[in-house]
Amino acid sequence: MNTHLVGKVIKHTWAEGPFAGAGYETTISSEDALSWKAVAGQPKGMTGTETYTRVELAPGVIQLSWKEVETTGFTLVWTLNFNTMKVYGVIGDKDKNYVVAGSFTIEDSK
Repeated sequence: MNTHLVGKVIKHTWAEGPFAGAGYETTISSEDALSWKAVAGQPKGMTGTETYTRVELAPGVIQLSWKEVETTGFTLVWTLNFNTMKVYGVIGDKDKNYVVAGSFTIEDSK
């Protein structure tokens, strides 16, 4: 399972949790930098560029985490399962953590 993401765009929509319906395109530009764009739902139109950390949890399962300090103030942790093409996440603000889930696709960056 190829989980190399540099030069790829992760497209997903949260289907479960308080952010259900919010869709994103996240471009992985290097081993530690990504750019995201909200393309659906309440946050549509928001964008950001962040520094992220990647951890391989198991074959075909990786975790990405970052803080959106300049935009939303959220801390995000995504677990991407390439075996099932499902994404699970925790989005945290200063008061609470929100559990979300959905599916994702991977495309080459344009």
